[in-house]
Amino acid sequence: MSFKRKNPGNQSIRRQLTFYMGLFVVLPLCLALMLLNFYLQKVTTENKINNETDLLSQIRDNTDQMIEVTNYATSMLMTNKNTLKNLRILEQDGDSYEIYQAKRELSNDISDVESSVLNAVGGKVAILTKKGYMIGSYTLSRTETNYEKEQWYQEILENGRKTTYSTGIETMFQEMTIHDNIQKYFYMGREILDYSGKNLGVMLIRLSEKKIWGKLAAGMVTEEGGALYILDRNNDILMEYNEKYQKQLKELREQETVKEISENEITIGNLKDDFYYMEGELENDSNKLVCSPGNFPKRKQKDSPENSGNVTSGDWIHCLHHVIFF
Repeated sequence: MSFKRKNPGNQSIRRQLTFYMGLFVVLPLCLALMLLNFYLQKVTTENKINNETDLLSQIRDNTDQMIEVTNYATSMLMTNKNTLKNLRILEQDGDSYEIYQAKRELSNDISDVESSVLNAVGGKVAILTKKGYMIGSYTLSRTETNYEKEQWYQEILENGRKTTYSTGIETMFQEMTIHDNIQKYFYMGREILDYSGKNLGVMLIRLSEKKIWGKLAAGMVTEEGGALYILDRNNDILMEYNEKYQKQLKELREQETVKEISENEITIGNLKDDFYYMEGELENDSNKLVCSPGNFPKRKQKDSPENSGNVTSGDWIHCLHHVIFF
């Protein structure tokens, strides 16, 4: 029985064909797929960053508009001749009909402003007189709170008609029947002065968090995590959305970049433990809106040679949020 002997030349040709097939076909195809995957990740990441930045900008602009409307409405009420006349009457002692009528007129004026202007921003107003009367649309009584030595009250007197932002004002609204402990609010205060500069009381304002955050916050903060904050010029919390990452927020509040962010710009920064954040400054009194950091791959600085102005493919897979400075 005879066997046909294999031709060594044919085997050599097949090996060469396999080698060149892998070198010039398979390998380029694999490289092309890897580059395509990297490109798609990069595009997805950039779209995510742009989307998150746009959302934060919209929340910031909405907050600025709400504060502007509120300041306009309260300014009209504070400088109204009838308001000033009734506040002068309430400087008197006693419980005369004239005092009751002055309180009633102030309450009606506040109700008119709330229903005509502040209703759109979920705003409520109360006037705290020098004699300790708390006047609101549904309140005509003396306060039981010892407020005169409170920091928020002293800051309002110091700032005058300029708006003061403080969570301490909440204690005054807790006395009112309109207050609830479920929803969070944004609190503001302004001093009421007559035309000679004499103090006649202070105006206290609260804005609904639902109107400030709206549906945009839900698009940024998900079940996986995230939180939005509004910080004042001292980086103290004025209001938050989803109370997470307090430890990282403390670090964030200590960072110089938070104090020096540019107006009309959303900036991004890194914290320890691979956390990052976004922030934008509000128009009023250097308050800040911050998207609090999340525990995801650290974003490289823009001037880093490793990054060359681009975001790495692992960045911004998901965004956790902090805001907005005033």
